[in-house]
Amino acid sequence: MQTDASINPGNSGGPLLDLNGRQIGINTLGLAPSGGSIGLNFAIASNVAWPIAESIIRGEKVVHADLGINGREVNNETASGVRVENVKKGGAADKAGIREGDVITKVGDTEVAEAADVIVAIRATGVGKETTVTVARDGRQVPITVRPEPLST
Repeated sequence: MQTDASINPGNSGGPLLDLNGRQIGINTLGLAPSGGSIGLNFAIASNVAWPIAESIIRGEKVVHADLGINGREVNNETASGVRVENVKKGGAADKAGIREGDVITKVGDTEVAEAADVIVAIRATGVGKETTVTVARDGRQVPITVRPEPLST
């Protein structure tokens, strides 16, 4: 998530708090063209970071959920979301029936506008846990049940 918290070399990794003092993220990265702290700053959302931290604490290998697709943002008169450009043969999307050319508009209840939105929503779902991916196909919204698989590296 983007934040206006100042993130400089040496102070990344701190908590991002909401107005009630609840931690909602971990300050992670700053992109400052001038080399200072003014620019774009980013945090990892707590709901994404927490399961990873729990796995590390338990001594487990961290595994990220994946659909097995590549996509590109699209916003035109027929659909807005992420157009599927590649579907990995035998991957979660392929098994569920997601096709090249489909436009992913939602993952679960989360609307998506860019590929990063799909990645975050699928990783938050988790490996092996069912969710619904809604795609625009042939002028209609088609809900597809998928079960994300481990990201292969």
